[in-house]
Amino acid sequence: MIKILILEDNPGDAKLMELELKKNGILFTSTRVETREEFTRALTEFKPSIILADSQLPDFDGMSALAIIKEKNLNIPFILVSGTMLEESIIETIKKGATDFIVKSRLFRLGPALVRAVEQDTTQKKGLMTEKALQQSQYLIQRIAETNPGVTFLYDLLTARIFYANKRLREILGYSSDELIERSAKAPEKIFHPDDFADHLMHFEKLKKDRTDSVYETEFRIKHANGEWRWVLARDMVFARGADGTPYQGIGVAFDITQRKKTEAALQESERMLRRVTNHIEDVLWLSSPDFKKFMYVSPAYEKVWGRNCESLYQDPQGFFETIHPEDKVLTEVLMTSSTPKELVFRIIRPDGSYRWVKCRVRPLYTPNGEFNQKMGIATDITEKRAAEMLRSRLAAIVNFTDDAIMSTNLDGIIISWNRSAERIFGYTAEEMIGQPLSCLYPPDRLQEHDEIFNRIKKGETVSQFETVQVRRDKSRFHYSLTVSPIKDEQGQLMGASAIGQDISERRRLEEEILRASELEQRRIGQDLHDTVCQNLTGISFLTKVVEKDLTKKSAPEVPQVQEILDLLEETTSLTRSLARGLVAVSPEINGLKSALEEYANQVKKMFKVHCQIRYDDSIEFPNPSHAIHLFRIVQEAVANAIKHGKATIIQINVKQDNNLLELAISDNGDGIKGKLNPQGMGLRIMEYRANLMGGTFSVARGPQNGTAVSCRLKLDLNKPLAELKQ
Repeated sequence: MIKILILEDNPGDAKLMELELKKNGILFTSTRVETREEFTRALTEFKPSIILADSQLPDFDGMSALAIIKEKNLNIPFILVSGTMLEESIIETIKKGATDFIVKSRLFRLGPALVRAVEQDTTQKKGLMTEKALQQSQYLIQRIAETNPGVTFLYDLLTARIFYANKRLREILGYSSDELIERSAKAPEKIFHPDDFADHLMHFEKLKKDRTDSVYETEFRIKHANGEWRWVLARDMVFARGADGTPYQGIGVAFDITQRKKTEAALQESERMLRRVTNHIEDVLWLSSPDFKKFMYVSPAYEKVWGRNCESLYQDPQGFFETIHPEDKVLTEVLMTSSTPKELVFRIIRPDGSYRWVKCRVRPLYTPNGEFNQKMGIATDITEKRAAEMLRSRLAAIVNFTDDAIMSTNLDGIIISWNRSAERIFGYTAEEMIGQPLSCLYPPDRLQEHDEIFNRIKKGETVSQFETVQVRRDKSRFHYSLTVSPIKDEQGQLMGASAIGQDISERRRLEEEILRASELEQRRIGQDLHDTVCQNLTGISFLTKVVEKDLTKKSAPEVPQVQEILDLLEETTSLTRSLARGLVAVSPEINGLKSALEEYANQVKKMFKVHCQIRYDDSIEFPNPSHAIHLFRIVQEAVANAIKHGKATIIQINVKQDNNLLELAISDNGDGIKGKLNPQGMGLRIMEYRANLMGGTFSVARGPQNGTAVSCRLKLDLNKPLAELKQ
């Protein structure tokens, strides 16, 4: 459809033009403008096929519009329409580029003039396009020859003489076109490598016999102008034939492939080296066709892992899948034949019936043009690794589901693992604790224990059944039994520590109850001894004295025996009273421990003739009365050991307080510790156990005077009754 731009200030005249065009059966669409701005905008937006312009308008006329067309270099037919115009003006208008001129009184000429203008424009454009296409075609042929990356050459098939070569010849072979033409005419055999000349002649013979315009490809070496041999790839075909179809000229394009040949040689050498390497690695390397119907290479490790020789796989490629465990076969076959990289883990069955776990990484290989032509696989025997992983999984399950808190740290005491029981006991999740220092679980007054434990770990020692106090997430304290062991790598180098612990708060509570019940029972027995046995012995002694008086009056010979009985009764009564006081131990008054120790010292002096000295700080106050009982029992055990085993004659008992730290020290002048101390001795275990119950520390060492020194230390204001600790 024709698009008509009408430059006319009279809408009626524009309407007459449109009616005249419709009478002539012309299909068109039109738009009318009056001003320069509207006209210029319509050229861009409406894009007219032809312009009808009034020659005379008040502000903008047809000649001005034509000037704009020429200025913009627009090839649009332009018909000037006017009421009147002189012949000289019409000629001038045509010279300036108007296509035609129509007088408004003869609008019947408008239709034929418009059709003629459109046809003329179409013919001109086609001519210009044809001429331009021809020029472009010739230019393209010339540029193809000159810009071809290879050497383009024409030659005579009958004489084998080259008569044209493009400029690339000098870049690739160092010759000008004339030099190569001359050499090919005089001695063509000197241009080609001696080993390739015969093949080159056979190549020419094929072209001479060609009847199908086929392209013939060959590779050969040709001498460079500097004397070097260059590899070229030539693609030739018949360029001209005689009347009978016999070829007499050929055309070819030659590319320098010297670098490719060097690369191929280097690749072949790399492949030889790769084969030498793969022949000595434990992993199985293989190359196959995409469908596994052919194996191009299988490394010798296949025989060790699969237990079959490589030749069997070359002869029967499908045998590869027959070795896969039945439970793994279906999925493995699907994934192995996929065209995307895969990593598979499956079992293979060896000829002896045993099976091995292998991890196989399979990936597709593509040619340079993107064709999927091979598959490469690397199979690793992971049987031992798989067994180790399963063992680790079982151990991990044990660690996670045991009732004990199990954690591990590096040598700096930073937590790197944290099991479920640790979460339950301490209230922290693994995510919260991993990366945190183990010391954050210790109360401030026990941080030195953490440091002492890790100092021993760094020496390679194991800390077993160490009883301490730890802090939960809610800041509550609880009794905790801890075993810490060093962790070493395969080379024996220390790399961290493992800690296994138990919440022993309930056990401590029960033990405290048992001790309390035991103390009460001892107190009851002591009270019974004092109130009943001692009273009965006193009554017996009184009656015996009455008998003694009667027998003395009668001068009876039994008097000495009766006096001996009285002495025994007095001694027995005294021992029973001492035993009762020892069982009752410490009375609940403020200075109960001091009084009990002083009385006990007097008993020791009297019974064993041993000097027992007491030094006691009167400012000591016990927030927990049970501590006084534990300290008294420790003194009893230490003194008994000094007398029985150390043969001591002097024993010193010191009880002092420095701020909130209370220290009990018992030293003697006996034989001291001989040989290695037995930590499993019942007496030592009981003393240490009582110290731990108080949250204190206990030690035994050789004394300053070769005797034995026993020490117990505890913080009074930080050790509350176990009932409160439990809460």
